[in-house]
Amino acid sequence: MCDMQEDLIERLCAEYADAYRAGAHPNAAHYLAAYPGVAEELAAFFVYFHCVAVDLPDPDPTPVTPMPDAAKRALARYRRARTAEMN
Repeated sequence: MCDMQEDLIERLCAEYADAYRAGAHPNAAHYLAAYPGVAEELAAFFVYFHCVAVDLPDPDPTPVTPMPDAAKRALARYRRARTAEMN
């Protein structure tokens, strides 16, 4: 999975969660149909969100410290290795 796909997934998941927590009723099926390239990841998020995360308190609005570049590279290597193992 490329960085653009990961960014898209993060954005869509945040958008969905924000809409849900704001009282809207976002349509998961719409997201899956509109973004078929990441539908599997979105479906996993929707299951997690509605089974676990929906009852968690809202995220802390305090900004977190940015991840150092070395940590970003290590995480990217881990994700690539994990993806390769799964294929």
